[in-house]
Amino acid sequence: MEIPFEHKENSDFSWILLYDGECSLCIRFAGFISRFDKKHEIFPIPLQKYIETDDSITYDDLMKDVHLLGVNGEVLTGAAAVNMILQIVPAAGPYRWMMKTKAGEKLSKAAYMTLKIIRGCPSCGRQYKFGR
Repeated sequence: MEIPFEHKENSDFSWILLYDGECSLCIRFAGFISRFDKKHEIFPIPLQKYIETDDSITYDDLMKDVHLLGVNGEVLTGAAAVNMILQIVPAAGPYRWMMKTKAGEKLSKAAYMTLKIIRGCPSCGRQYKFGR
């Protein structure tokens, strides 16, 4: 995977987090990640900006699930992306080790699927249709 547009010079990060740049909840989530990712391993990019430079993932697919793109070509979506974020971000604290286990993967998936069902931005009311 090519590092997108103007961020090539900032290639110390390992992951690109694609988020909806039109949703205040998503913007806050990306800000939270940036604030607590002390090692700067995750680089948040609005999916609207990303899709202008790389259309290998469709807009509809990007809107269905969170996407975490590894600079070496890995693509994690949904619960797998959330699980990786929780392994990286120190705010997960003493529970980060659990995310690397099968139980942690199951917990991440259950939490993510629950959030997908009820997801909607409380500030702008933006709702999303999700794939099955």
